Amino acid sequence: MKRMLQLTFLAVAMGLLFGSSEPVEAQRYYAQNNGFSGDDVYRPRYRSNRPKIRRSRSAAKRISPRQARARARARARSARLGRARSRYIKRRNRKAARRNVASINKRKVASLKRSIVGNKKKLPPGKKSKKGPVQIVVSLAKQRVSIYKGGKVVASARVSTGRSGHRTPSGVFSIIQKRKKHFSNLYNDAPMPFMQRLTWSGIALHAGNVSRPYQSHGCIRMPFGFAKKLFKSTRMGAHVIIASGSSPLQSITHMSLIQPMASGSILASSGVRTAALNQNQTGDVSAPLLERGGIPGFVKPSMAATRYLAKKKQDYQQAVAVSPKMELALVQTQKQFDEQEIQLRDARKLSLVAQKRLRKPRFTVRKLKRTRALRLRSYNKAQWRANWAKEIIEKRIDTPKYAGKWMAMATARVLDRDAHALKVKARLDDITRRLDAATVVLDQLTDEAQTARALALKRHTDLRETARLLKKARREYADSRRRVIVEGKKVKSAIAGIKRAKAREKLPLRIFITPQTGVERIKTAQRLLTEIGYEPGTADGQVGKNTRIAINAFQQELDVEVTGQVSDKLIKELHNRAGRAQAKSGHIYVRQGFVKLFDAPVDVIDPGKALGTHLYTAMHFEKGADSAQWTAVTVKNASRPFRKKRRGKKASKRSRTQLVTVSAQQALDRISLPATVRRQLSMLLTPGSSMVISDKGMSHETGKGTDFVVLTK
Repeated sequence: MKRMLQLTFLAVAMGLLFGSSEPVEAQRYYAQNNGFSGDDVYRPRYRSNRPKIRRSRSAAKRISPRQARARARARARSARLGRARSRYIKRRNRKAARRNVASINKRKVASLKRSIVGNKKKLPPGKKSKKGPVQIVVSLAKQRVSIYKGGKVVASARVSTGRSGHRTPSGVFSIIQKRKKHFSNLYNDAPMPFMQRLTWSGIALHAGNVSRPYQSHGCIRMPFGFAKKLFKSTRMGAHVIIASGSSPLQSITHMSLIQPMASGSILASSGVRTAALNQNQTGDVSAPLLERGGIPGFVKPSMAATRYLAKKKQDYQQAVAVSPKMELALVQTQKQFDEQEIQLRDARKLSLVAQKRLRKPRFTVRKLKRTRALRLRSYNKAQWRANWAKEIIEKRIDTPKYAGKWMAMATARVLDRDAHALKVKARLDDITRRLDAATVVLDQLTDEAQTARALALKRHTDLRETARLLKKARREYADSRRRVIVEGKKVKSAIAGIKRAKAREKLPLRIFITPQTGVERIKTAQRLLTEIGYEPGTADGQVGKNTRIAINAFQQELDVEVTGQVSDKLIKELHNRAGRAQAKSGHIYVRQGFVKLFDAPVDVIDPGKALGTHLYTAMHFEKGADSAQWTAVTVKNASRPFRKKRRGKKASKRSRTQLVTVSAQQALDRISLPATVRRQLSMLLTPGSSMVISDKGMSHETGKGTDFVVLTK
């Protein structure tokens, strides 16, 4: 019996320790799947985290919790496999459906693709030019873009330009930025792949939907494949002509067109003898040649960068020469500072020793003074007693009381007191003598201590001054080293600037000629006012408040009628005040690589008459050639040609196309370039250079980082 009770207790303990750890919900799930009711779940009586399951006695089949978990995992695995199989079947069916649709609607898809991608014009082999500038001509009327290379069409495609309210401007542009992946910052981050920017205000070439014309917000959409190939074939600065109608490129020959100048012609025109070349003076002769042959005061960017480099090298050499001197001064000052620091340390030690030596004499003098004061008081007391005894004897000498024996005793006491006073006096004199000797020693040691202290103070002052000089020397040395580093960086930057300038000189020139009428006259007046010290504001061609105030101030200074308007008389007076030659009827501006080179006045015949907008481009020519072939394109100024007239109504006069009657040849006939300007342009001319002649003036889109932008509408 006892053995059975022990086994029962052991079983209960094992059950408590190794009971089921499944949660109640899992047990209920197992119970229901094995023929138990949900209420048969065991509620533990003890405080245990391992609830048990109470199984019904009527259950036909019983399984363990481990078997129930395995079955649940198997069911979950089969469910996952079923879902994966259904997804695979659906994906396979979708692919099959797409293949069926593609095979059934192949013609429709091909036609739709042609409408979206556009038709590319392929030329037979042999007609494409490998050399020559790339030019892009966009026709707003035909909604097509044509790519010219070497003056010949190499490709074309459909485009979609600006819709109503966002019309694409016509004129002459250049590519000023290229990005493969770009998103619009104006229209909800719309994708603009293979973007080639024309203006900073938002006009660009990019890939997009061209299924319908006039659907963009001002940009020029091109087919995706065409835009990708065009993106690879163009460079920064390539011309883009946007015309209302068709504007084909044509070859042109004219005396006003700039021709390259060979090296032999440069030497001949400058009158330099060939003997100079035999003396290996090419570097010394070429610089003045280019300056003599061109515009006075103009220096090529590479030459200006070379001069700047020479100046920076000189500054760098000076900085390098000064740096050792600063270092030597710093070393000497540091050495002097170290020596003075040692001397100050020694002086402080001597001062401390002198102060220590003063301690004993000071104590001795203080003790002797105190003893002397005591002895003096004792002496005064003894002297007073002796005197008092004498006075008593003198007063009472005749009295019978003090006669005889008492008188003798009084006299003896007086003598004793006198002797005591003398002893005290002797001791006082001895102490006084010792005090005088100690005072002399103390004064001597005090003088020595004061001298040592004064020396330490002087050394400390000298050390502070040397420390100030040392700090200054360190700062000067650091400045000299910093200057060496800065000047070295400037030299490197100047060398890189020469490389950039030489690379820029190989880029095409951008020439712009416009009559000095309207906006250009106002811009000229604003520039001259700024040059002579007035503040008309930005030269934007608008007579604003600042410009009017500057003109009024200038007219008041001249003591003439104050009008605040730009007139021929005002322009003449401004040129006289600025020391410039009298204004001509036109002006020429020259840029290269988005950087201004120079500008000069030119003559334009009949500047008041229409001149049109024309682009002339120099084709490829070999280095050292003395002639170049030019092409011309006229950008016609017209209103929107694609506007359809309403049914039953005639088109208004404003919607009719107004063609420019001046041809590119006639425009050149009316331009007269000065000899110096022509010579300078001939020396700087490179393949792909262009010249724009327009009476529209320079657009406000022209600025830093752009070529000349001319808007015809």
